[in-house]
Amino acid sequence: MPKYGSVGVSDTTFVKHQMIDVLLRFLMRVARSNINKLGGQFRIFDLYAGSGTYSKEKNGQLLDSGYRGSPLIAAEIAEKEIPGNWTYTGYEIDNTAAQVLSVNMSKYPERTSVFHGLYQDFLHDHISQISGYAPGVILGDPNALMDYSYLQEVSKLPKLNRIDVVLHIPFTAAKRVAPTDGTLNLDTDCSPLETDLRAINKRHIFISEPQGTNQWTCLVLTNWDRFPNDVWDFRNITTEKGLKRLKRVCLTKEQYDQWLYQYEGNRPLFEGW
Repeated sequence: MPKYGSVGVSDTTFVKHQMIDVLLRFLMRVARSNINKLGGQFRIFDLYAGSGTYSKEKNGQLLDSGYRGSPLIAAEIAEKEIPGNWTYTGYEIDNTAAQVLSVNMSKYPERTSVFHGLYQDFLHDHISQISGYAPGVILGDPNALMDYSYLQEVSKLPKLNRIDVVLHIPFTAAKRVAPTDGTLNLDTDCSPLETDLRAINKRHIFISEPQGTNQWTCLVLTNWDRFPNDVWDFRNITTEKGLKRLKRVCLTKEQYDQWLYQYEGNRPLFEGW
């Protein structure tokens, strides 16, 4: 059974899990030395938690069961990298999935909390209540559009300064429901999707290579100036490669072709002269 509210389990799901594994290990190792010096805990907030486990089906037949979802992956990594110095908070709108997740996370009763409902009903208060040194991560993997206005408000909280935002978005689906503008120019070439992402209060956005026809793409929004590009080939959107990825996922194909034509056409013939 796939995570409630998801688009189901696919090969891209497991790419996402590998990406989360790499990112969380990296972020926790960076935070570990400061946690050892200053105390505090690494906070994990999972906006679309699901039940914590998956089954894989094909043509209605069960192929395998017991695949770990992001909650279990995050908890296992945290217990290995920063044992005892982490918390997990998951939000799930489906009551059955929330109950299953509570059971799946029962191995860590003192460090995990599961809330049945929308993350918008809880996240602001939960972050506002944090005290002391608190690095961490917000994980979000929506079906399509997120409540970006809510994330923008939450990102203004002082405690979000050291909490990164990691989003895994199917941009093909997001563009189907997002408002679009068929006319672009180099002065106002941001789609609503791109505008919403840039409005989250983080200094940097790093973007992965889009995957598959759904354009599943991971974005890391962070204030860390030294986030390295070699973590899963992420690229800052201030670089040419990163900017092209962002435009490709936020724009329709026609819009992207138009933007790229303008972008390439406004370069000097011999750059560096």
